[in-house]
Amino acid sequence: MTFQNFTVYPAPPTLTITLNQSSAIYTGHNASYTAKLQANNSSEGGLYYVNYDVTSLDGSTINQGQVPIVLPQGESATASIAVPNLDYGYYNITFSLTNEKTSLTYIPQFPATSTHAPASSLVSPGSALTPPPGHNLTLLPTAPNLPVVPPQDLAQSTSTAPVENTTNSMATVVPAQNQNVVDPSSAFGINGPGNRYGDITSALEAQWVNIDTVLKEQGIEWVRTEFTWSYAEPKAGVYDWNTSDGLLKAGHSTHENLLGLVDYWGSYVKDPYAPANFPNAVQQYDQYLAALVERYMPGGALAQQEGWRTYGITAWEIWNEPSTLAFWGGTPEQYAELVNSAAATIKALEPSATILAYDWTEDTIIPTSKGSYTGISIHDYPGAAYPSLEEFYTGVQNLRQYMTENGVGSDPIWMTENGWSTNSVTETEQAEYLVRAALQSLAGSLNKYFMFEWQYPAAGYGELNASLNPLPSYAALAGMTAMLSGYTARGSNLTV
Repeated sequence: MTFQNFTVYPAPPTLTITLNQSSAIYTGHNASYTAKLQANNSSEGGLYYVNYDVTSLDGSTINQGQVPIVLPQGESATASIAVPNLDYGYYNITFSLTNEKTSLTYIPQFPATSTHAPASSLVSPGSALTPPPGHNLTLLPTAPNLPVVPPQDLAQSTSTAPVENTTNSMATVVPAQNQNVVDPSSAFGINGPGNRYGDITSALEAQWVNIDTVLKEQGIEWVRTEFTWSYAEPKAGVYDWNTSDGLLKAGHSTHENLLGLVDYWGSYVKDPYAPANFPNAVQQYDQYLAALVERYMPGGALAQQEGWRTYGITAWEIWNEPSTLAFWGGTPEQYAELVNSAAATIKALEPSATILAYDWTEDTIIPTSKGSYTGISIHDYPGAAYPSLEEFYTGVQNLRQYMTENGVGSDPIWMTENGWSTNSVTETEQAEYLVRAALQSLAGSLNKYFMFEWQYPAAGYGELNASLNPLPSYAALAGMTAMLSGYTARGSNLTV
C-alpha cells in the first residue's frame, strides 16, 4: 500500500513545567513557573513558544500568554513564566508547546487531578471579595524561607500526539490578616496530618510547614491533629515523640492552633478493640494522655526545649468517633467513664484547657459526664445530600437546647469533622456544600467548624491534591473565611 502527500512530524522536545513555589496558591503576587525544553536528539532545536491559558471553572478564558524559548540543537533551555495577578478565585491553567515549523500544539501530560463542572454558587473569578473593614490591602508574598517541595507530578514529558484537555489548578486568595499570630478565637479549622507518618525527617517536617502555611493563607487557624497512642508509645512507658514533635514545630512555625485528638488503644493493651479489663485500659490511656499533655501544653517539655513562651496545645479531644464500631467497640457508658477520667488527668496538668467529649447518645454523655468535659464535639457526613437547614442550623440549635436543659448550655460545640466525598458529589458541589454547612452551623450557634480534611484522595475528601495545589473547595472556604474575618457566631445571627 502506498500513501501520497503523507507528512510525518517528529516528536516535539520534552516540555517540563515546574511550579516555583510549594503550591499553586497565591496571595496577590504573580504565579510563577519554569518551562524547560529538552531536545530528544542531537538535531532537534529551534524557536518554540510555551503558551498558557487560564480559565475559570465554567471554561471562560481569563488570561493568556506566550513565552518564546530558543532551544540549541541537541541541548536544553529554560524560560520563566509569570502569570499576572488574578482576582480572588479558583482557576485552571493549561500549558502548550508550539513548534514554529509545524505550528502544531503539544500539551504536556499532567496526571488528571480533577474533573471540573461549571460552578453554581461557588465564588467565581471576576467577583472579587471585598476585604473586611480595616483590612490591609498590601498583598503579602509567600514566606521567603519556605522550603520548596517541587511537585513531581508536573514533570511529565509530552507525547507524540496532542493531548486535548490538560489542566493544572491554581487559586488566588485574600491574604489572611493573622499570618504572624496564633488566633485561637477563629471559628475555622481543618483535619490535618497526624503522627502516623513514621520517623520524622527534615523533608517531612518541611512538608508539614508547607501544608500549614497553605492552610494559614486560607484563613484556617485550627488544625485537628491526631496523636494515635500506638505510634507515640509503642511499648509501655517507652515514648517516641519525634514525629509528634515535628507536628508541633510546624504548627509553631506557621502560627497554627492544634486541636490534639488522642485516640485508639495502645498496641500493648490486650484486645485493643474492646479491652476485657476496661478499668486497667483507661488507667493506661490516662498515663499516655498525661505524658502527651505534659510535653505539648504551653510551657510543657517541648516548649521549654524550644524556647517557646506561650505556644502549645490548649484543646484536647477524647477519642475519635466512638459511635463508629470500628473505632471503639465499647459502650456509651464506658466512653463516659473514659471521658471523666481523661478530663481529670488533663485538668490536673492544664486547668484552662478545652476538653471535648464526642456527642454519642446525648442522654448518656452530656448528662453523665458534665462537669468533666468543657465542650462537645460532633461529626456530620450527609453522603451526597445537599446541606439542609434542618440538619445543620436546626440540628445545632437542638443540641444547644438539650445542653441548656442539662446545665451545660454555655459549653462550646465544635464540629470537628464535616465533609462530602467527590466519589459522591462533584468538586464544585463539594465546595458549595462545605461553605453552606459551615455558615448554617455557625448561625445555629456552633463555635468551631472543621472540614474533613486537608487531603484524602482515595476516599474523595480533601481540598489539596498531592502537589498541594488547590481544589475548588480550597478557594471557596478561603473566600468564606475572608468575608467572615472578625465576626463571631451569636445564636442565629452573625455579629461583629
